[in-house]
Amino acid sequence: MKPQTIIHNQKRIDLCQEENIFTVTSDSITLVDFINIKKDDQKIIDFGSGIGTIPLLLSTKTNRQIIGFEIQEKLVELSNKTIKENQLENQIKIIHDKIQNSDKYFPPNSISLIVSNPPYFKLEEKSLKNPSPAKAIARHELEITFEELVESANKLLKNEGRFLFIHRTERFFELVKTLKKYNLEPKRVQFVHPKRMRNATVFLLEAVKNGRPGLKILPPIIRKD
Repeated sequence: MKPQTIIHNQKRIDLCQEENIFTVTSDSITLVDFINIKKDDQKIIDFGSGIGTIPLLLSTKTNRQIIGFEIQEKLVELSNKTIKENQLENQIKIIHDKIQNSDKYFPPNSISLIVSNPPYFKLEEKSLKNPSPAKAIARHELEITFEELVESANKLLKNEGRFLFIHRTERFFELVKTLKKYNLEPKRVQFVHPKRMRNATVFLLEAVKNGRPGLKILPPIIRKD
């Protein structure tokens, strides 16, 4: 066990994690900072919660109920341990099931905000898969494709509900095409650069169900000057 303390929005979160399974990434933190929580967001759904990083960090921004979906039993156990240690049992719940089954837990068209830090890489890509099964599932589309993720989000989101995620820039146009297929209109995009004068490697995107066309490209994030 490798505990890690994160200070976010001047609040402390103690995370339970194991190095050979998964650790906190800057992408999850960047995504949480990108999320604007509105008055109508009574429930926030996180698709693919891992060790619970996004729900736990979101709890420093809001007191709304946060529900995560995670398929890996060990990660659910770590999440629940962290939730208990931070006394957040009344706010955060992790459901041990496939994202594709999320419509069994909530009525259709009932959720206003869904977020995700999904697997980045397709199965057919030549990049080597991590020898850790947990990390491989988190990084490669072994259990869910991006299209299945978007389809699941579309089922749960109410009209004008929002889907926010982070992903790799090389898949940008492919993912936008998929969003539009399921009536999710891109509204805000922000590109993230590892250093100044370096190409962006990931991007943040907010899409609105049945939203009107009109995209805002926000100022870039530079992680290191």
